[in-house]
Amino acid sequence: MTLSERPHIVEHTTCRVCGHGPLVPVLSLGEQYAVGFWERADETGIQAPLDLVFCDPAAGGCALLQLRHTLDHDLLYRRYWYRSAISTTMVEALRDVARAVEERAGLRPGDVVVDIGCNDGTLLRQYTIQGLDKIGFEPSNLWTLAKQPGAQIIHDYFRAGPFVALMGKRRARAITSIAMFYDLEDPNAFVRDICTCLAPDGLWVVQMNYLGLMLDNATFDNISHEHLEYYSLLAMEHLLRRHGLEVTDVELNDVNGGSFRLYISRSGRGVGSVPGAAERVAQLRAHERAAGLHRLETFRAFEWRIQEIRRQVREILQAERSAGHRVYIYGASTRGLVVLQYMGVTSELVPLAVDKNPDKTGRYIAGTGIRVISLDEYRANPPDLLWVLPYQFRAEIMRQEAEYLRRGGRMLFAIPKVEVVGAAELKAWEAS
Repeated sequence: MTLSERPHIVEHTTCRVCGHGPLVPVLSLGEQYAVGFWERADETGIQAPLDLVFCDPAAGGCALLQLRHTLDHDLLYRRYWYRSAISTTMVEALRDVARAVEERAGLRPGDVVVDIGCNDGTLLRQYTIQGLDKIGFEPSNLWTLAKQPGAQIIHDYFRAGPFVALMGKRRARAITSIAMFYDLEDPNAFVRDICTCLAPDGLWVVQMNYLGLMLDNATFDNISHEHLEYYSLLAMEHLLRRHGLEVTDVELNDVNGGSFRLYISRSGRGVGSVPGAAERVAQLRAHERAAGLHRLETFRAFEWRIQEIRRQVREILQAERSAGHRVYIYGASTRGLVVLQYMGVTSELVPLAVDKNPDKTGRYIAGTGIRVISLDEYRANPPDLLWVLPYQFRAEIMRQEAEYLRRGGRMLFAIPKVEVVGAAELKAWEAS
């Protein structure tokens, strides 16, 4: 079936932010099934290309790396599987966001705060200031989990209209959009709506995967149908300038394999700025230019690295099967599905996947035939090797499964480098 015969897919020839074209091909992870967990192994859902393209500044573009194709958002977000509260690591990360917002925005009782893509409401629950008016936007089935005292959850994608209808002339003192800003088909429309909802002295905090760390750490699992854009600070600043906004501070962290947190306010307001903030922004901007994040050739080495990771992992899995060993996946994640499909891994190599989310138990990972089992079922009959797909929670998972490692089990991590660890590595990690 050609792309023109698939109405749920839109192909882009020009940049989503600046409109420049043509976009330059960077790499392709092939046709991949969208994230899904199915009741039968032969159910697969829909496929769409995962092709990265670049808006090349050398030809007048804005340096935004992005997907060439957009998959219908309702297919991705109306039924959603990831829940923030399941991971203690993620709960702590969102608590840190809330603390930073409280301090930098100077929140007081009665202020309006908005969380866009609020998932199960974990971030909104982390605020410690009493009497805040909390608004959440969540288009998926998880919106009911986000309900909580003092919060109103809008079961839809973020737009200014529903916010204004609800709040009248009141505006948000703080807006957060965590791990979702890269999901936007029309970033300019989204930012215009932010400007409508944000108070003149308001603070907008964006946290998402950072292009520089994606390249450094080879975190190609970040490339998915959900993530339409891959932002550097340079590309983000180009977008914000179009709307009278500026980055007042930036922080790097290891959330989701490497993210950056941007503190954004109206130009000249400096909201969210603290001592050293201007220097951090300038330093990262200069670092990106030195690293070539605005140059096409920078992405060629990234493609070679992920091809080498695929070769090494398949070699390990084949050797385990030849030795008669059982390999299970640990963490049937959204990002992990990208890795499995790019590496061509199916139930022939890895028959089962372990996941803490009970909604996934008994289902099959789209396009792989791999069945998801519960933690109890895995622990009753543990495999020889666990391939940990959510590597970003490595410390948390090693702590949870310490007994498995002490009894001779091993774990395979593929990102940022291919590594098999066991009891010796656990002991060294616990001693550090």
